[in-house]
Formats: sequence, C-alpha cells, structure tokens
Amino acid sequence: MLHHNFKHVRFTDQNIFYSPPPANHPSLSYSGPTVARSTGNFTYRNEPVWGLPRSLPYGFSTSTISRNSGCVHLHRYLEMSSVNWNLLDPPSTITRDHRPIQSRMFLEPATHPPLSVITIISPYLPWIIKVHASHRPYLTVGDVFNAVYRYLRTNITKAEFNSLRSVNSLSQQRATCAYEWRYRRHRDARVYRAEKNGGMKRVDLLMGNSRFIGISNTCCLSDEWQLNVTW
Repeated sequence: MLHHNFKHVRFTDQNIFYSPPPANHPSLSYSGPTVARSTGNFTYRNEPVWGLPRSLPYGFSTSTISRNSGCVHLHRYLEMSSVNWNLLDPPSTITRDHRPIQSRMFLEPATHPPLSVITIISPYLPWIIKVHASHRPYLTVGDVFNAVYRYLRTNITKAEFNSLRSVNSLSQQRATCAYEWRYRRHRDARVYRAEKNGGMKRVDLLMGNSRFIGISNTCCLSDEWQLNVTW
C-alpha cells in the first residue's frame, strides 16, 4: 500500500510555465520559467469529474472521429496517435515519427473547415478549456497545443486537492506521486526547484496519464472535443 505525507504537497497561486516559442518559429528547447496569475480561457464545469482509471478504452480511429464530428475534420496531427507528446513538457518537444514537427505545421488550420474557437474537455478533470484563434482568423494547430499545455500547467488549490478524497482512497496518493515524479525527473537543479516549489498542477490530476494520444469528438458537436491521454 502507498503511504504519502500530504504535508509535503505544495500549493501556490502562481502558475509557472515553460513558455513555448512563438508559433512561427517553434524549437525543441525550453525557455526559462515564467510566472503568471491569469488562467486564460479556462472555465469551470458545474460538476467535477474526478478519479477515472489510469487508462480508458478509447478505441477511436480517425475514421470514427471524422464521422462523429459533424463534418468537421481535425488536422492529422491532432488525431489519435499521430504525434508523440509528453504533456509534462511544452509543445516545442512534440515529435512525429521521431522527428520534430516542422514550423509551418503549427500554423496550419486545426480543423477543416476552419473554426475560430473550440471547447476541449477531459474526463479526468473538472474544468473545460476554450481554445481561441490567436493571430489568425482561424484556430491553428499551435493554438490547440499551446492552450492544452497552459491549461494543464495551471495550479490547483488545496481545496481541489482535498476533494479527491471523495473519489477513492488512492486518488490523492496517485496525484501526489505524479507531482513528485514531475519535478524529480529534472536533473537541472534550477528547474527541479522551480517545479517542486511551483506546487501541484492540473497535469498531476491525470495521475500519471500524461501521454497525449489525440483529440476526439464525442458529442457530435463540431466545436466540442475531448482530450485523450494514456499512461
């Protein structure tokens, strides 16, 4: 049985991001940590959904996504199992077939036909994210990746952490393990301290399911999509 002293879990209202580079020039290097207090376009759902299992039997194919999405098609890099991305890291680390994504791909429309805003939900988290077009009249692939990253880098409160108790006895322990792994994986002492002192974040509530496997439509609504992750 796992045993954790939750007194060592940290909480802060300062959100530290490893900012992705500008969309017109993505690279594979981190920029320094920055602090932000704004949560951007994040909206609370009325009913929290906590504590789903570590992995879900998604079983979606790209043909299923297209058929269920009201004739709105995702960019191929957003479909299931199209890119390799650890959600603990910024979008600048995303690869496809073991190669960095070309800069121009971040600027391509995220959907066809192009949309200016979409909503993304996660069955693991009680928040939604509205992704808005940033520098173009349409939503780009980079807009989606960057919005997901910033959403998951947002800090949670102690009250939100405590609400995990209502799910099952292991939820807090799994989230704590994910938090500890997130900062302990860094060899750079500065990044290690920043991650640890930055406190628990939404990504930790994925309980280790930090591997991005795509976005899918589940409600037959062209502007509402689900973030799919795995261990």
